[in-house]
Amino acid sequence: MKSKRIKPQPLKSSAEFLSTIVALTTLEATKRKMEAERDLELQALNRRFDARLDPVLAEIKGRMALAETYAEEHRKELLPPKAKSAIYALARFGWREGNRKVALLARVTPEQAIAALKALGLDEYVRKTEELAKDKLLGDCKDDKTLPYTRPEGGQMVPVALADVGLKITQTETFYVEPTSEAADAIKAGEAA
Repeated sequence: MKSKRIKPQPLKSSAEFLSTIVALTTLEATKRKMEAERDLELQALNRRFDARLDPVLAEIKGRMALAETYAEEHRKELLPPKAKSAIYALARFGWREGNRKVALLARVTPEQAIAALKALGLDEYVRKTEELAKDKLLGDCKDDKTLPYTRPEGGQMVPVALADVGLKITQTETFYVEPTSEAADAIKAGEAA
């Protein structure tokens, strides 16, 4: 189904603007109603298929566990030497290697591992991540220009201007039209009539 594009014509009066707002409100309410109907149908469809899929998924999981256990115990006879997989008439099976990763030994904390690396002079294996605490800056900078924290200056403590540290706080505006609940109810009542 092809969507109909409306060629934008500039609005010339308050009446045209208000007419456009009414149209947007009606379209938004229609969209929400259609999405709700779609979501209900999808939920019903998912429930219907989930009821049929659940036993199949459970059986797949159980049979996969059985096959994996057998394959682990009989790896040498199932696979050619040095191979990680084999092909039978209906399927390929085998083992895939995951990505390499560093893991801690049991009972070792990250802090202990970091301390041990540093004690051996292996500092290059320890990250020193520094980044702006933007959430804290936004929370503490109430006037969007200065931080309440102070620095000593000639024996006095003065606020720190964000510009002095190369920062600024910005905020954008986005135009929106959203129907009020009263407007949505009125539109729904009009559709029902």
